[in-house]
Amino acid sequence: MISRDLFPFALSMIISGIAFYYAFHSVPLASLVAYYREINMLSVFGASFVVAVSVFVRALRWKYITHPHSRLTFFNAYHPLVIGLLANCVLPARVGELVRPFWHKAKNEASFSGCLASLAVERFFDILTLLGFLAATFIFVDFGAAVPVIYRNIELSESLLWHLAAILFLVSIFLLAGFLLLGIKTVEHFLKRLISRISLFITKRMPMIGTYAGDQGSTLLTRLIDRATEGFSIVRSVTDSLICIGLSILYWLLWTAGYYLLSRGSSSINLTFIEATISMVVICFFISLPSIPGYWGLWEAGGIFSLSLFGFSPDQAAGITLANHVIQMLPICLAGIISVWVTGFNLSRIRSFAISSCSKEPRSQV
Repeated sequence: MISRDLFPFALSMIISGIAFYYAFHSVPLASLVAYYREINMLSVFGASFVVAVSVFVRALRWKYITHPHSRLTFFNAYHPLVIGLLANCVLPARVGELVRPFWHKAKNEASFSGCLASLAVERFFDILTLLGFLAATFIFVDFGAAVPVIYRNIELSESLLWHLAAILFLVSIFLLAGFLLLGIKTVEHFLKRLISRISLFITKRMPMIGTYAGDQGSTLLTRLIDRATEGFSIVRSVTDSLICIGLSILYWLLWTAGYYLLSRGSSSINLTFIEATISMVVICFFISLPSIPGYWGLWEAGGIFSLSLFGFSPDQAAGITLANHVIQMLPICLAGIISVWVTGFNLSRIRSFAISSCSKEPRSQV
């Protein structure tokens, strides 16, 4: 009995240790330690605390986004969120985003596609908030004064920043159009009729695969539309959308506050809150580019570029940017590791359960 209890704990310890190593193995420790010696430790703890609070705000926002179709407790939203963020720090292509859908499909018998749709809504609010912050920075800075920075043959410059902003703006328009269109019953019925007709056509023309395409395929696609409509439902309420925008603004301001507090304890760079906000917004746009897990290198290059707007040299900017990167990641990784221990998280088991039960009709309530 004892061995049964100890094995999951020991496995969680091993997985957590490997994840922690891969999350931080690219950090230049000598430079980091040297810089942290110059920072007031009270600022370090304050920044870490604020970042940890920001994760609670993000979990609360996601709980609220899923509220119309799922009844999650706060910790049912929090644990998969931080485990997914931990996975994003150690795995490529941000596959940690799939942790939440798999988690709820397996543990709560919730809709995988509905949960996935809620993540698209979450990204929409993030993009909208960051675009708003970027637009507001026009009042304070001239991006033409920034010094371009080269990262792996990519020039981080004013031009690239605006290209990324334009792409994310188009993505937000596309997402909003999809959210609203799927909320119109006429469009929803049209899509379902179209699927039915295509299925009937395949059944008649290709009888060898007609049974699957006509029955299971059509049913699956129709169900996906229903679940996606549920996942997008919060966007169609002005009041609910405003609440989510407010939580998104609070979340990103807390991220900025961590950077600001860290800089206030530095002997070489003291940023105002507005400067810290501008720097973090620029970093967030640049880390949307493909990079290694944890954004090591790209984050620092974006920080050096943004701080050049305020007259800081690359040598000055490198230390505070690296220290801020670690502060932004460390509390999240520790929270993810604690959640792995507390929940006995096992991705392979959750994934197997989710796949095996995908043919079942999901419940509308969790």
